[in-house]
Amino acid sequence: MPEPSPPSAQKLLRARGTALHHQLFLALRTRILDGSYGAGDMLPTEDELCSRFGVSRITVRRALYDLEAQGLVERRQGRGTFVLANSVLTRPAATVDLIDSLRRTADVTKVTVLQLEQQEPPAAIAELLGIAPQVAATHAIRVRRFSGTPVMVTDAWLPNSLGLRLTRTVLQKTPLHKLLMQHGVKVGRAVQEVTAIAADAAHADLLQVGLGVPLLKLTRLLYDAKAKPIQHMTVVIVPERSRLLMDAPIADASMSSAGYIVHG
Repeated sequence: MPEPSPPSAQKLLRARGTALHHQLFLALRTRILDGSYGAGDMLPTEDELCSRFGVSRITVRRALYDLEAQGLVERRQGRGTFVLANSVLTRPAATVDLIDSLRRTADVTKVTVLQLEQQEPPAAIAELLGIAPQVAATHAIRVRRFSGTPVMVTDAWLPNSLGLRLTRTVLQKTPLHKLLMQHGVKVGRAVQEVTAIAADAAHADLLQVGLGVPLLKLTRLLYDAKAKPIQHMTVVIVPERSRLLMDAPIADASMSSAGYIVHG
């Protein structure tokens, strides 16, 4: 495979709080994950990286060490640094079926129920779900792991009017979307919003990332077939470990079914 063109546009920031070795690590990791460096390819030599990015050999070695620690490369004595086969992303086909995507997530991850309580929801969530003030709702917080690594934290609210009686044991064994379907609830539509947040102390602890690390937050409001809101959920994921796939049928030139960007 021909070597990718030098990433000359990826200049390293020389400012306080921006470690050069971590910036180099991120630049190389991006090119590994997007396939620019394929499985089995040799990365540029230490001398080449020093020259290309204008950094010291110590900085290069720290970046390569971090890549190896994450299982992305293998350093071979006297030969160089090579991309491991399991480090290149294989992207699954996107799906327009919400239930199918929820089922797929449940199948490939293991869940731990952190909290299941009856609580009064925040005012904004209560309004979205049509819950009167000072009325309790079912609140469930879970963390999902992939190969032992935490990949998402979910925070769900459900109106008690659904009549869904949950226990930690049940929720540990059965995904929430499946419990809703078993209860006779038919999902009609979902409204989703994706934003970026910085990891607070709680999310940093649950997802095993550093404080302030960028995270993706997906907020989903589910409606049943009669357009009644049935679930409010936030999903917080680590972009380094997970991706959000979208595939929407475009019925007209406005592309409104694919969503739109809201500012402010």
